[in-house]
Amino acid sequence: MTRQGVADGDVLAELRDQIPTDARLDTVGGDGGYDSKPCDAAIVARGATPSIPPRGGVVHWKASVPGSAWCNEAVDTIVRVSHRAWKKSSGYHRRSLAENAMYRFKTLTGPCLWDRCIDSQGTEVAIRVGVLNRMTELARPQSVRIA
Repeated sequence: MTRQGVADGDVLAELRDQIPTDARLDTVGGDGGYDSKPCDAAIVARGATPSIPPRGGVVHWKASVPGSAWCNEAVDTIVRVSHRAWKKSSGYHRRSLAENAMYRFKTLTGPCLWDRCIDSQGTEVAIRVGVLNRMTELARPQSVRIA
């Protein structure tokens, strides 16, 4: 949760730092808002691989830039096959699971927060997440294989 005027990519390093340093990060995914050299540097600094779609018109980065190998490979793959094929081969579609969860969250609990104080907004989000988790638990179908 960030303030309204804060871009997602601006807080990636802060979000990454909330994960214990002994926890292994494999892949960090995000939408095009995270396609920047500082974001890739923050991801590579933890030994992870970015899974972020390059913006249109992107060119190869210099080899000395952190994350350039990944970015240049993504650009080459998109040019060689297609954007869709890159998404599939890079695992980018896994990000859609998180996007779907946020869509459900906003659809069921409202598109904006009611409280104006940032500290209270954190509590409000925690309550809404608890409600959504409870609703999911109650409505989860019990499947039984019959054949």
